[in-house]
Amino acid sequence: MLRDDPRYFSSRKIQEALQREVDSPGFDRLFQAFKNSSMRLSFFSSQIEFIDFMHSQEPEAEESQAKEELLQDVFRYIQHNPHPLWDSFLSLIFWPMLSNLFYRKGFWEPTNDLENFWHNIYRAFLETIRNLLDRPLITKIAFQVRIGTFSRLHDIYEQEWNWKKLKTACLTMAEIQPQITLPDTTIDQDVCKEALLQQYQTCLKQEVISGSEFTVLVGINIYGKAFKDFASETNTNYECLKKRCRRAQGKVEKYFEEK
Repeated sequence: MLRDDPRYFSSRKIQEALQREVDSPGFDRLFQAFKNSSMRLSFFSSQIEFIDFMHSQEPEAEESQAKEELLQDVFRYIQHNPHPLWDSFLSLIFWPMLSNLFYRKGFWEPTNDLENFWHNIYRAFLETIRNLLDRPLITKIAFQVRIGTFSRLHDIYEQEWNWKKLKTACLTMAEIQPQITLPDTTIDQDVCKEALLQQYQTCLKQEVISGSEFTVLVGINIYGKAFKDFASETNTNYECLKKRCRRAQGKVEKYFEEK
């Protein structure tokens, strides 16, 4: 049953927290001011009734168009009257879409950390909303929010997938080939990289460097990744990454000097 799924409780907990914010007196004042700004809003007695209408099924094209026009009213009003509580209101409006992503794409989260997955969904959603609010003219809002949130969420996890592939490849390479000395720099670049890789593998086997240091050295010096890109992909501080790479390189050089 759905209620036996731990994802249900995580999802429900967040929804209830958002609901409390939208039910607060502070947001009620915001909504009433918004309601007074648009004739279309006069049909709704409260923000909850508005949200319920946005969640209703769409048997007719007229209703779908009405929802699009209401969303345009919402976004235009927020552009001129920003407030943090609007994030909660928009989150509840698009809750079916956010919840659907949570249930259908949960396998993207490698650690099965439900809170982290929700955090990334919400981050992708808010980035999409911010992007739309920066535009002077917004159309097809529901479609753009769905596509934008999905694309940003995919980008977040694509970075983790690429990092995992790189790390797996590096650790696999570390299990093969003995140590050889670094050749003269006039030799072909591919041969130099192969020799350098073998030195890193040796240092890893001898526990001169750690697995994470090995991965950094291979990513930067073998695969040629820029520090900035590597830091972004691995969610590492840029300056810390450079220092770690220099320290690891120093350990490798010291090891072979003593040899």
